[in-house]
Amino acid sequence: QAEDGIRDTSVTGVQTCALPISIFTTTATLRLPTGRSPYTTIVGQNLATGSGNTALTVGVNASQVYDPVAVFGSLNFTGNLPARNLSQQRDGMTLTEVRPGSSIGFGMGFSYALSYKVSTTMSLQETVSARSTLKFADGTSSKTAIQTSGMLNLGLGLRVSPKTTLNFTAGVGLTSDRSEEHT
Repeated sequence: QAEDGIRDTSVTGVQTCALPISIFTTTATLRLPTGRSPYTTIVGQNLATGSGNTALTVGVNASQVYDPVAVFGSLNFTGNLPARNLSQQRDGMTLTEVRPGSSIGFGMGFSYALSYKVSTTMSLQETVSARSTLKFADGTSSKTAIQTSGMLNLGLGLRVSPKTTLNFTAGVGLTSDRSEEHT
């Protein structure tokens, strides 16, 4: 079932630092809950287009070229603010607050230049999310399980002009909590 609507808004800052041994990039992304929250939808009637809470992600990426191979890696942390003042009916209970768990992610991979116009890429990404807490109107609460999500990505880059490269990527989920689609 497809849903139209505004998605969450993200603001990202990037800073790059080239050192003799490697290139480091630091990032920070603030996600604002401007989309339709999953905590305000009516079960079975509409779908969420957003996350329902504010989050801040900070990360660092590093890359190094060993011609014709470039290796890269990343590490990031996401902290979430709780979603409060909810009133969603779930299984006869009223959900009033969600405290999403923080997550840590890492990735690594390499790109191999087959020629001046063709390259291949392989990378592995893993994210571990801490337990989230759900609070209900009757004063009870419950916690979700820790979630892990792993993806193996395979890519092909084709340089079609000096300023344009077409990149094709396919991802395969490696864990039961993986994304359902990736392009």
